[in-house]
Amino acid sequence: MRLARLLPVAGFAAVVCGALGLLVGVAVRPLAAPADLAAAPVPDQAEVTAQQFADQHTVPVRFTLSRTTTVSSPGAGRVTATSCRPGRALRSGGSLGRLDDTPVLALATSMPLYRDLAAGAKGRDVRSLQRELARLGFEVRVTGYYGSMTTTAVRTLQRRAGALAPTGRIAVDRLVWLPRRVVTPTSCDLRVGDQAIAGAGWAKVKGGLSRVDLQLPTGLLPGKRTAELYGVRTALSGTALSGTTGSGATLTDPEFLAAVAKTPEFAAQQRDGGDPTASVRLSTPLDTLKVPPAALFGIEGRHACVESGEQVVAVRIVGSGLGASLVTSAVPLGRVDLGPAITATACGEGS
Repeated sequence: MRLARLLPVAGFAAVVCGALGLLVGVAVRPLAAPADLAAAPVPDQAEVTAQQFADQHTVPVRFTLSRTTTVSSPGAGRVTATSCRPGRALRSGGSLGRLDDTPVLALATSMPLYRDLAAGAKGRDVRSLQRELARLGFEVRVTGYYGSMTTTAVRTLQRRAGALAPTGRIAVDRLVWLPRRVVTPTSCDLRVGDQAIAGAGWAKVKGGLSRVDLQLPTGLLPGKRTAELYGVRTALSGTALSGTTGSGATLTDPEFLAAVAKTPEFAAQQRDGGDPTASVRLSTPLDTLKVPPAALFGIEGRHACVESGEQVVAVRIVGSGLGASLVTSAVPLGRVDLGPAITATACGEGS
């Protein structure tokens, strides 16, 4: 009787244990990954795309300012007029004033003029004069020979300055040299009625931006480069682009310096200090190919190899960007092999 009562209970327990065993088995058994989460096949090729590369760098800048200088009277005579006013700019090609009622021309030639010049003169000083006349807009060829075009340009300057009988000749006792194309007097020491002697201070002018030095990084790609500072651009000379440690470029072009000095950014830097920077880049960007880093092998410095099917091609690494390498190649490339698909070990194989 008791056995009959226990049988249903034992059967129920067996069913429960069996169910629990099934659940445990299901829980322990690993589930198959969904089809959309299965590992994607590893690609063995990649497309090559074209990209321009300017090798642009941000570099430190150092400014050099000239000290306050004196603009002196070029000769003796009575000051009959003066254009000097503190705070008002004096410009190359204009007049500083008059001595004995003869205009005193002001010119910012790269080489100070030290002798009288007239038709037939030759030399570096003539060439320097001609360069400044050409910059001022005159039709003058820079030949180093004082000919009719130079004579006409000088005569025009003299006439604009108020000369009654312009000669077209340069008389150094009536020509003042400016250290820059535009200077601003801080004081005027000769006034109308003063008797001037040669060398007497006529005006003191405050210093200005005289040079900009750039600290260039190592490993620059060869080629002509452009520097941009506060939105003003200028070309860098090739001699400055050696790519060695500590190499630099010095910028002294007057037009570039004058344009930089006029910017609000330069004024703010001079007022508040800080560490100015410039941008340096290739003047003409390189046409490069964008390839995955996994496509490169046999790498030695900037030189490497890529494989495309049965072709092995030597390339030059010039840069990188967004997880890709930028290379140049003499051979057109549409696709490159990747990883295990690469069978060569050097550029000489399979080519």
